[in-house]
Amino acid sequence: MGVYMGIFNFFIVIPQIVVAILVSRAMDYFPRVNRLTAVVFGGVCMLVAGILTLFLRRTEVAPRQLQMVAEEEDVLPTLTPSESLITPE
Repeated sequence: MGVYMGIFNFFIVIPQIVVAILVSRAMDYFPRVNRLTAVVFGGVCMLVAGILTLFLRRTEVAPRQLQMVAEEEDVLPTLTPSESLITPE
């Protein structure tokens, strides 16, 4: 689980670093613009994105169809919790 959380974290942190570097370089070309304005602009963009998500259509995936796909991809767990090799102490 820790590996997957680390990989997921990459998808959050790396874009933030890239944007921070690019925005700081771009701000050098606009000396009259306050850097706080860039932060406020990012917040406004986040709010607009949040509002736009309200207009997305929702689809329901049938549990049986999801299980069939998981079986085809061989991603179902092979051991039940009671058969797990890790024993609590």
